Amino acid sequence: MDEQQFVQLLQSLLQPDTDVVKNATATLNKNYYNSPASLNALLQVLCGHPDKGLKQLAAVEARKLVVKHWAAFPDTRRCRCATSSCSSL
Repeated sequence: MDEQQFVQLLQSLLQPDTDVVKNATATLNKNYYNSPASLNALLQVLCGHPDKGLKQLAAVEARKLVVKHWAAFPDTRRCRCATSSCSSL
């Protein structure tokens, strides 16, 4: 997964241009959100990105994907993700 492109697509979701938002949403749904790596990338944005708006968006998107991809994470990784996410909020 290209994490830089993933973050750029997330940032596109925060733009006021609806066409940009639609295109970014379609790309995220088609190319990224079907993979467990997307949940990991969202949690990394949540824990480490300086933009608070992007962190909030990552939290909302991660909440949608956690049900789908959480089982793919090893138990040790789950604990670390949950701890890191909670401390970032």
